[in-house]
Amino acid sequence: MPDAPILTFVLIVVTCVFSYQGFKSWQFTQKYIFNPEAILAGKEYHRVVTSAFLHADWRHLIFNMVSLYLFGSGLENFLGKGIYLLIYFGSIVGGSLLSLYVHRNHEYTAYGASGGVAGVIFATILLNPLGNIISFYYPIPIPGWLYAAGYLLYSFFGMKEHRGDVGHDAHLGGAIIGFLITAALEPGAVRAHPRTRSQVPGSWIPRPAARVRCRAPGEPVAGLVRGSRARAGRAGGRTARPVAP
Repeated sequence: MPDAPILTFVLIVVTCVFSYQGFKSWQFTQKYIFNPEAILAGKEYHRVVTSAFLHADWRHLIFNMVSLYLFGSGLENFLGKGIYLLIYFGSIVGGSLLSLYVHRNHEYTAYGASGGVAGVIFATILLNPLGNIISFYYPIPIPGWLYAAGYLLYSFFGMKEHRGDVGHDAHLGGAIIGFLITAALEPGAVRAHPRTRSQVPGSWIPRPAARVRCRAPGEPVAGLVRGSRARAGRAGGRTARPVAP
């Protein structure tokens, strides 16, 4: 019988507590949200990680935490707690760094755990590429490898075209880093598909909620979402699309 996924539970609880504090206090959110100017000019490097513990609302939070539980619990038991944490936080940092590069000259704020969740999902897919994934949005099982290919293409072109109110850069960066860390640290497990298939649970996913933009009470609604929520005004380019409150 597999051990209880203690670290996954701890991550979910800490994220929920941190996010709830952000729901109550705009000042708290502003202190920890992803913000390229604050990171680069203000040297507030903690935002690269702390933004993953903030969310826009309960729906955003629940979607990400359900996804983390469904994929993270099996990954924690199969790979061990150390590698699991490395994948999760490495993916958060990878997603944030790609966002930092893409939006280094933009007014942009973002939050949400989807970079880390995307990394966990892609680590699971690498270990079990033939496992099926089912989503709220398309209740038809599809192989993990096909989901991964579609996800990467959608994220790449979404980032390139600034499509929708989603921070595709954080999704893409997190997914790639999670994939690479798993491949580098567990090459034997990656090749042992029959064994991993029996231990890494299958894949049902409500799709990690995008990173989303946050706004203060009374502030005009305009934003960009990124597996977390985000706001961006692109210098010399397209500005952020309005989003519903």
